[in-house]
Amino acid sequence: MAKINIGYGKEQYVLEYDRESVEYMINRGLTRDEIVNNPFSYPELFYGAFRKHHPFVAKKTTDKIWNEISGKENLVSALIEMYAAPINALISDPEEGNATWEINE
Repeated sequence: MAKINIGYGKEQYVLEYDRESVEYMINRGLTRDEIVNNPFSYPELFYGAFRKHHPFVAKKTTDKIWNEISGKENLVSALIEMYAAPINALISDPEEGNATWEINE
């Protein structure tokens, strides 16, 4: 899975999404529809990417970094891909599996 490295002042951050951080953000109201339909949700998407490796970084701090970072269009594209990866993994078929299902009418 992809990661983004952010340098801000003397701090270094690794941004990444996993299943737990996506679930956290969904509970905060950040759904796929929200991301697609509301560009003002991008700072929230950015904040969520800190959760896996830096869970105690305040939203105020990530907002400050967001306001000072360049290349936001490419950054948002990368964040959306990272956000979608755990969701896609959740619903993808396993390479091997013993479980089956069928619909009975």
